[in-house]
Amino acid sequence: MTIRIVRTRWTDHQHGIRSVRDRVYIQEQQIPASEEWDDAADHAAHYVIALEGDTVIGCIRLFNNGHFGRLAVLPEYRASGIGSQLVGAIKTLAEELGMPALLASAQCSAMNFYWQLGFYNDSNFYLDADIPHLDIALPLSAADLPARYGNAYRAGQDSQLHTLTTPCERLGFLLTQLCQQPATVELALYDPENPDWHHHLLISALVKYLRQGRQRFVRLIIRHDNHIADLPLFTMARRLDSRVAVVINSEVAMTQGVLGRDCWLAEGKSRPGLDNGHFIANTADARSTRTVQQALTECFNSGAPSKELRLRYL
Repeated sequence: MTIRIVRTRWTDHQHGIRSVRDRVYIQEQQIPASEEWDDAADHAAHYVIALEGDTVIGCIRLFNNGHFGRLAVLPEYRASGIGSQLVGAIKTLAEELGMPALLASAQCSAMNFYWQLGFYNDSNFYLDADIPHLDIALPLSAADLPARYGNAYRAGQDSQLHTLTTPCERLGFLLTQLCQQPATVELALYDPENPDWHHHLLISALVKYLRQGRQRFVRLIIRHDNHIADLPLFTMARRLDSRVAVVINSEVAMTQGVLGRDCWLAEGKSRPGLDNGHFIANTADARSTRTVQQALTECFNSGAPSKELRLRYL
Protein backbone atom coordinates (compact mmCIF):
# COMPACT_ATOMS: atom_id res chain seq x y z
CA MET A 1 0.00 0.00 0.00
CA THR A 2 1.18 3.53 -0.74
CA ILE A 3 2.58 5.58 2.15
CA ARG A 4 1.28 9.14 2.28
CA ILE A 5 3.05 12.05 4.02
CA VAL A 6 0.42 14.44 5.37
CA ARG A 7 0.43 17.72 7.31
CA THR A 8 -1.92 17.75 10.27
CA ARG A 9 -2.55 19.00 13.79
CA TRP A 10 -2.55 17.10 17.06
CA THR A 11 -6.31 17.35 17.44
CA ASP A 12 -6.93 15.70 14.06
CA HIS A 13 -4.73 12.62 14.52
CA GLN A 14 -4.13 12.51 18.27
CA HIS A 15 -4.92 8.81 18.68
CA GLY A 16 -2.63 7.64 15.88
CA ILE A 17 0.26 9.93 16.85
CA ARG A 18 -0.01 8.90 20.48
CA SER A 19 0.03 5.23 19.48
CA VAL A 20 3.24 5.62 17.45
CA ARG A 21 5.06 7.67 20.08
CA ASP A 22 3.95 5.33 22.86
CA ARG A 23 5.35 2.31 21.04
CA VAL A 24 8.64 3.97 19.97
CA TYR A 25 9.54 6.15 22.93
CA ILE A 26 7.78 4.62 25.95
CA GLN A 27 7.80 0.91 25.10
CA GLU A 28 10.92 0.62 22.92
CA GLN A 29 13.19 3.28 24.45
CA GLN A 30 11.78 3.07 27.98
CA ILE A 31 11.24 6.82 28.30
CA PRO A 32 8.87 7.57 31.21
CA ALA A 33 5.40 8.61 30.10
CA SER A 34 5.66 11.67 32.33
CA GLU A 35 8.56 12.90 30.19
CA GLU A 36 6.97 12.05 26.86
CA TRP A 37 3.61 13.78 27.04
CA ASP A 38 3.11 17.56 27.12
CA ASP A 39 -0.41 18.52 26.14
CA ALA A 40 0.35 22.20 25.62
CA ALA A 41 3.35 21.47 23.38
CA ASP A 42 1.44 18.95 21.29
CA HIS A 43 -1.42 21.39 20.68
CA ALA A 44 1.04 24.18 19.74
CA ALA A 45 3.00 22.10 17.20
CA HIS A 46 2.61 21.55 13.48
CA TYR A 47 2.58 17.81 12.79
CA VAL A 48 3.54 15.80 9.74
CA ILE A 49 2.53 12.15 9.72
CA ALA A 50 3.09 9.09 7.56
CA LEU A 51 -0.07 7.15 6.78
CA GLU A 52 -0.60 3.67 5.43
CA GLY A 53 -4.26 3.78 4.55
CA ASP A 54 -5.76 5.54 7.54
CA THR A 55 -3.18 4.24 10.03
CA VAL A 56 -0.47 6.53 11.39
CA ILE A 57 2.89 4.75 11.09
CA GLY A 58 5.24 7.70 11.64
CA CYS A 59 5.20 11.26 12.91
CA ILE A 60 7.25 14.41 13.53
CA ARG A 61 6.38 17.82 14.98
CA LEU A 62 7.58 21.37 14.31
CA PHE A 63 7.25 24.50 16.45
CA ASN A 64 7.08 28.07 15.22
CA ASN A 65 10.62 28.78 16.52
CA GLY A 66 12.13 26.23 14.11
CA HIS A 67 12.62 23.47 16.69
CA PHE A 68 11.39 20.04 15.67
CA GLY A 69 11.30 16.67 17.36
CA ARG A 70 9.42 13.51 18.28
CA LEU A 71 10.43 11.88 15.02
CA ALA A 72 9.13 8.32 15.30
CA VAL A 73 8.53 5.51 12.81
CA LEU A 74 7.13 2.12 13.74
CA PRO A 75 9.86 -0.58 13.68
CA GLU A 76 8.31 -2.60 10.86
CA TYR A 77 8.42 0.45 8.55
CA ARG A 78 11.99 1.56 9.21
CA ALA A 79 14.81 1.43 6.64
CA SER A 80 12.29 2.40 3.97
CA GLY A 81 13.02 6.14 3.87
CA ILE A 82 9.96 7.27 5.84
CA GLY A 83 12.03 9.11 8.43
CA SER A 84 13.83 11.08 5.73
CA GLN A 85 10.51 11.93 4.08
CA LEU A 86 9.12 13.24 7.37
CA VAL A 87 12.17 15.45 7.95
CA GLY A 88 11.97 16.64 4.33
CA ALA A 89 8.32 17.55 4.81
CA ILE A 90 8.97 19.69 7.90
CA LYS A 91 11.89 21.32 6.11
CA THR A 92 9.53 22.38 3.33
CA LEU A 93 6.98 23.57 5.88
CA ALA A 94 9.63 25.55 7.79
CA GLU A 95 10.79 27.22 4.58
CA GLU A 96 7.21 28.18 3.74
CA LEU A 97 6.86 29.72 7.20
CA GLY A 98 10.08 31.72 6.75
CA MET A 99 12.11 29.96 9.41
CA PRO A 100 15.89 30.52 9.07
CA ALA A 101 16.89 27.06 10.32
CA LEU A 102 15.67 23.74 11.62
CA LEU A 103 16.86 23.01 15.16
CA ALA A 104 16.57 19.90 17.29
CA SER A 105 17.98 17.78 20.07
CA ALA A 106 19.10 14.50 18.50
CA GLN A 107 19.91 11.17 20.09
CA CYS A 108 23.57 10.32 19.47
CA SER A 109 22.64 6.97 17.97
CA ALA A 110 20.72 8.82 15.22
CA MET A 111 23.46 11.27 14.27
CA ASN A 112 24.43 9.53 11.03
CA PHE A 113 20.81 9.82 9.87
CA TYR A 114 20.88 13.59 10.38
CA TRP A 115 24.37 14.04 8.92
CA GLN A 116 23.21 12.38 5.73
CA LEU A 117 20.36 14.90 5.56
CA GLY A 118 22.80 17.82 5.77
CA PHE A 119 22.54 18.72 9.45
CA TYR A 120 25.37 20.18 11.53
CA ASN A 121 25.84 19.62 15.24
CA ASP A 122 27.21 21.06 18.43
CA SER A 123 30.00 19.17 20.22
CA ASN A 124 28.52 19.19 23.74
CA PHE A 125 26.95 15.92 24.85
CA TYR A 126 24.10 16.05 27.36
CA LEU A 127 21.48 13.70 28.75
CA ASP A 128 17.78 13.92 27.97
CA ALA A 129 15.66 11.13 29.48
CA ASP A 130 18.99 9.45 30.37
CA ILE A 131 19.94 9.25 26.67
CA PRO A 132 23.00 11.13 25.27
CA HIS A 133 22.00 13.89 22.85
CA LEU A 134 23.60 16.57 20.67
CA ASP A 135 22.05 19.78 19.40
CA ILE A 136 21.67 19.81 15.60
CA ALA A 137 20.81 22.49 13.04
CA LEU A 138 20.06 22.78 9.32
CA PRO A 139 20.25 26.25 7.75
CA LEU A 140 17.30 27.17 5.53
CA SER A 141 18.44 30.65 4.50
CA ALA A 142 21.63 32.55 3.71
CA ALA A 143 22.06 33.42 7.39
CA ASP A 144 25.04 31.68 8.97
CA LEU A 145 24.55 29.18 11.76
CA PRO A 146 26.09 29.97 15.16
CA ALA A 147 29.78 29.01 15.31
CA ARG A 148 29.09 26.17 17.73
CA TYR A 149 27.58 24.08 14.93
CA GLY A 150 29.97 22.03 12.83
CA ASN A 151 30.83 18.42 12.03
CA ALA A 152 32.04 17.26 15.46
CA TYR A 153 32.45 13.47 15.73
CA ARG A 154 31.78 12.84 12.03
CA ALA A 155 34.20 10.15 10.86
CA GLY A 156 36.84 11.36 8.45
CA GLN A 157 35.78 15.02 8.75
CA ASP A 158 36.34 16.20 12.33
CA SER A 159 40.08 16.46 13.00
CA GLN A 160 39.71 18.01 16.46
CA LEU A 161 41.12 16.14 19.45
CA HIS A 162 38.25 15.66 21.90
CA THR A 163 38.52 15.15 25.65
CA LEU A 164 35.75 12.96 27.08
CA THR A 165 35.50 13.50 30.83
CA THR A 166 32.10 12.10 31.82
CA PRO A 167 30.26 8.81 31.28
CA CYS A 168 27.71 10.72 29.16
CA GLU A 169 30.47 12.01 26.86
CA ARG A 170 32.10 8.59 26.51
CA LEU A 171 28.80 6.86 25.79
CA GLY A 172 27.68 9.60 23.43
CA PHE A 173 30.95 9.42 21.52
CA LEU A 174 30.73 5.64 21.09
CA LEU A 175 27.11 5.89 19.93
CA THR A 176 27.98 8.52 17.31
CA GLN A 177 30.71 6.28 15.93
CA LEU A 178 28.77 3.01 15.91
CA CYS A 179 25.83 4.57 14.06
CA GLN A 180 28.25 5.48 11.24
CA GLN A 181 28.81 1.73 10.72
CA PRO A 182 32.63 1.62 10.97
CA ALA A 183 34.46 -1.16 9.14
CA THR A 184 36.10 -2.40 12.35
CA VAL A 185 35.45 -2.21 16.09
CA GLU A 186 38.28 -3.19 18.41
CA LEU A 187 38.47 -2.34 22.11
CA ALA A 188 41.06 -3.10 24.79
CA LEU A 189 39.47 -2.73 28.24
CA TYR A 190 41.71 -2.20 31.26
CA ASP A 191 38.68 -2.31 33.56
CA PRO A 192 36.15 -4.66 31.92
CA GLU A 193 33.95 -4.47 35.02
CA ASN A 194 33.44 -0.71 34.58
CA PRO A 195 29.68 0.03 34.25
CA ASP A 196 30.41 2.34 31.30
CA TRP A 197 31.03 -0.70 29.08
CA HIS A 198 27.74 -2.34 30.08
CA HIS A 199 25.26 0.47 29.46
CA HIS A 200 22.16 -0.86 27.76
CA LEU A 201 22.39 1.78 25.01
CA LEU A 202 25.94 0.73 24.14
CA ILE A 203 24.97 -2.95 24.08
CA SER A 204 21.98 -2.18 21.84
CA ALA A 205 24.19 -0.14 19.49
CA LEU A 206 26.75 -2.95 19.25
CA VAL A 207 24.05 -5.53 18.51
CA LYS A 208 22.52 -3.28 15.86
CA TYR A 209 25.94 -2.65 14.34
CA LEU A 210 26.66 -6.39 14.06
CA ARG A 211 23.26 -7.28 12.67
CA GLN A 212 23.34 -4.63 9.94
CA GLY A 213 26.27 -6.25 8.15
CA ARG A 214 27.16 -9.90 7.66
CA GLN A 215 30.91 -9.28 7.61
CA ARG A 216 31.04 -7.19 10.78
CA PHE A 217 33.04 -8.37 13.73
CA VAL A 218 33.94 -6.99 17.17
CA ARG A 219 37.19 -7.81 18.97
CA LEU A 220 37.50 -7.31 22.73
CA ILE A 221 40.77 -7.57 24.65
CA ILE A 222 40.28 -7.53 28.42
CA ARG A 223 42.89 -7.38 31.17
CA HIS A 224 41.13 -9.98 33.33
CA ASP A 225 37.94 -12.04 33.42
CA ASN A 226 37.30 -12.11 37.15
CA HIS A 227 33.59 -12.00 37.97
CA ILE A 228 32.55 -10.49 34.63
CA ALA A 229 30.79 -13.32 32.79
CA ASP A 230 27.30 -12.19 33.76
CA LEU A 231 27.86 -8.53 32.90
CA PRO A 232 25.86 -7.27 29.87
CA LEU A 233 28.75 -6.80 27.43
CA PHE A 234 29.93 -10.37 27.91
CA THR A 235 26.40 -11.77 27.94
CA MET A 236 26.05 -10.16 24.52
CA ALA A 237 29.41 -11.62 23.45
CA ARG A 238 28.22 -15.13 24.36
CA ARG A 239 24.95 -14.65 22.52
CA LEU A 240 26.77 -13.45 19.39
CA ASP A 241 29.89 -15.55 19.81
CA SER A 242 30.36 -16.00 16.04
CA ARG A 243 30.65 -12.22 15.66
CA VAL A 244 32.42 -11.21 18.88
CA ALA A 245 35.89 -12.44 19.90
CA VAL A 246 37.10 -11.99 23.49
CA VAL A 247 40.64 -12.66 24.69
CA ILE A 248 42.45 -12.07 27.98
CA ASN A 249 45.76 -10.25 28.05
CA SER A 250 47.13 -9.13 31.41
CA GLU A 251 49.46 -6.72 29.60
CA VAL A 252 46.58 -4.38 28.74
CA ALA A 253 47.85 -1.13 30.29
CA MET A 254 44.95 1.16 29.47
CA THR A 255 41.60 1.25 27.73
CA GLN A 256 41.82 2.19 24.06
CA GLY A 257 40.10 1.33 20.82
CA VAL A 258 39.54 1.92 17.13
CA LEU A 259 36.24 2.30 15.30
CA GLY A 260 36.83 2.33 11.57
CA ARG A 261 39.78 3.69 9.58
CA ASP A 262 39.91 7.17 11.10
CA CYS A 263 38.66 6.96 14.69
CA TRP A 264 40.60 6.10 17.83
CA LEU A 265 40.11 6.71 21.53
CA ALA A 266 42.34 6.15 24.54
CA GLU A 267 42.47 6.82 28.25
CA GLY A 268 43.85 10.21 29.15
CA LYS A 269 46.77 8.73 31.04
CA SER A 270 48.33 8.23 27.63
CA ARG A 271 48.82 12.01 27.54
CA PRO A 272 50.57 14.17 30.19
CA GLY A 273 48.31 16.51 32.10
CA LEU A 274 45.08 14.48 31.80
CA ASP A 275 43.55 12.68 34.74
CA ASN A 276 42.92 8.96 34.79
CA GLY A 277 39.34 8.28 33.80
CA HIS A 278 39.41 10.95 31.12
CA PHE A 279 39.55 9.87 27.49
CA ILE A 280 40.85 11.50 24.36
CA ALA A 281 39.49 10.74 20.90
CA ASN A 282 39.81 11.74 17.27
CA THR A 283 37.58 10.83 14.33
CA ALA A 284 39.75 11.96 11.42
CA ASP A 285 43.24 10.69 12.19
CA ALA A 286 43.97 7.69 9.97
CA ARG A 287 47.67 7.60 10.84
CA SER A 288 47.19 7.38 14.61
CA THR A 289 44.29 4.97 14.12
CA ARG A 290 46.61 2.59 12.24
CA THR A 291 49.15 2.84 15.06
CA VAL A 292 46.54 2.04 17.71
CA GLN A 293 45.10 -0.76 15.58
CA GLN A 294 48.53 -2.34 15.14
CA ALA A 295 49.05 -2.30 18.91
CA LEU A 296 45.61 -3.84 19.46
CA THR A 297 46.27 -6.56 16.89
CA GLU A 298 49.51 -7.51 18.64
CA CYS A 299 47.74 -7.50 21.99
CA PHE A 300 44.91 -9.63 20.63
CA ASN A 301 47.25 -12.16 19.00
CA SER A 302 49.24 -12.61 22.20
CA GLY A 303 46.10 -12.99 24.31
CA ALA A 304 44.38 -16.18 25.43
CA PRO A 305 40.74 -17.29 25.46
CA SER A 306 38.86 -16.55 28.64
CA LYS A 307 38.46 -19.67 30.75
CA GLU A 308 35.47 -18.22 32.57
CA LEU A 309 33.70 -17.14 29.39
CA ARG A 310 34.61 -20.36 27.61
CA LEU A 311 33.06 -22.40 30.42
CA ARG A 312 29.93 -20.30 30.12
CA TYR A 313 29.78 -21.06 26.39
CA LEU A 314 29.69 -24.76 27.19
